[in-house]
Amino acid sequence: MSTNRYRVTFNGFHVVSETWDDALDIDGQHDEVYLVCVNKKSRRDGTIVYGGAGSTFVSATLGDISSPSTLGPRVKAGTARQPWYMGGQEVGGLISGDDMPSIAPWTPPRADQLAGNAPPCRVWEDDLAEDEVVHLAPALWEWDIASPLSGWLQWQVETDAQFGERAKQVFGPISGAYGWVFDAVSLGIQTVGGLEGLFRPAGRPGSRPIGVTRDPAKSDAGLFNPMIIELTQNSAEALLRANPANAGLGVLSIPYQDDPYLRGHYVLYMQVHRVS
Repeated sequence: MSTNRYRVTFNGFHVVSETWDDALDIDGQHDEVYLVCVNKKSRRDGTIVYGGAGSTFVSATLGDISSPSTLGPRVKAGTARQPWYMGGQEVGGLISGDDMPSIAPWTPPRADQLAGNAPPCRVWEDDLAEDEVVHLAPALWEWDIASPLSGWLQWQVETDAQFGERAKQVFGPISGAYGWVFDAVSLGIQTVGGLEGLFRPAGRPGSRPIGVTRDPAKSDAGLFNPMIIELTQNSAEALLRANPANAGLGVLSIPYQDDPYLRGHYVLYMQVHRVS
């Protein structure tokens, strides 16, 4: 049985529209974000090889770097400035129109950037046998002092059965158009809930994924429907020959757009590579 090795990278992202944030910017100027990618590998028979917290990439927090003693260490991202009464310096913080990195955020990482914890960087690399499939669930989070990331990771563990069933269905030759990105609901997987209070007038403190919609069952709560990238040997090789984002061979662009009340709209660029 043949085995190939592949790598997936976060090349960067574009801010179409920043999120609705605290009017006082107590978490930093404008948006601060971090990126997460939970990776789950399965075999043709539905057996889960790995997944969950142990196979998860979590980036550094990206944005305003002016207060490391109170808000923690960060990587500078964005062009936001402090208010004039604080000096008016450009300290970072993501605003509408910003890119991370600042030029061509779809550009693949250099070899010396792969092990970094901010785009451009590697988020997954492994051998992939003919009878294996990897599902990657990337997400882009707006940072706040409290974080429910553990709930996101627990959701990934609880979906092992659904991903195992999906693995039984995806093998075979690629013919015609192929979709590498699916939303969780289309795979028969429930959306991530538990985001109560987001739509109250004062909002709710705490980190949240960008791309939240209203929960029709709870007027002040939100739902997040994760996007899933699916790679077998055949589909990875097909993507290496394709340019679906018009940004280079193997590059995918993944939009994350909030309910209009929350305002956020980001586009993440990811890329698959074959490793020699």
